Amino acid sequence: MQERIAERLRYFWDLGVSGPDFVWAAVGPALEAYSQFREVRRIDGSAFTVKEFLREVRRLVTDFALGQILHGASTEGLDEWTRYYMMHRSSFGLEPAPAGECILLSQGYNLDLNELRGGRGILAKGKKAKVAEDGETDDDEGGGSGSDLRLLAWDERKHDDLGLPHASGGLPLIDALHRMMHLWSAGDTNRLKDYADEQGLKQNELFWTVAQAVLETSDPKSRERTLLEALVAWGRGKEARSTKPAQPTLFGGENNR
Repeated sequence: MQERIAERLRYFWDLGVSGPDFVWAAVGPALEAYSQFREVRRIDGSAFTVKEFLREVRRLVTDFALGQILHGASTEGLDEWTRYYMMHRSSFGLEPAPAGECILLSQGYNLDLNELRGGRGILAKGKKAKVAEDGETDDDEGGGSGSDLRLLAWDERKHDDLGLPHASGGLPLIDALHRMMHLWSAGDTNRLKDYADEQGLKQNELFWTVAQAVLETSDPKSRERTLLEALVAWGRGKEARSTKPAQPTLFGGENNR
């Protein structure tokens, strides 16, 4: 399956095919390998069902796409939450996406969509609310159907345990990145350094590769991109005036002097 899929995916990737279309483009070539046998079993003898076959195809496709997004870097060791985040963002940005497509993507990584939408999750319904000049919060119009889901922006993820290991013991790299962005934004360099040391992030090349990939998908004029550019430069040890943490001003703005 890997051999048959890879060639076709490189072709479709170069054509600019993405999202669910990219996944379905791989089903045909993969099916050629799967369907030539009367039945397929795992090493332990259990049946490898059609449902599992489709899940495996989605995993192979998303791993291929992640390799392209990360400019050829190995995805080995990348946690499932961060894999989902990167793939969702690559396909839909921060805009609403059909819930059905989110379900298919989450199934490819064996993730529970309810957890992705939970208190520590990365998904929310509809479009991000705007704050009007009078301070009132209004929902955007035309934000998609009520079942659409979108990625939470880094500044929407404010729970106290952001960036701490989940109950399973794992720490999604995207959680760690969002926590560091909050610390950087607040100018809290001591806690930033302590956190990076505690989690072993300073020497974690995969983490900084993910951070760079998120940077590249961010809006060029957004605060997110400004923070990420400075944070990545700091993480990779590049000294520059622009990489100093932004100092909050009296009115909540930033002073980068």
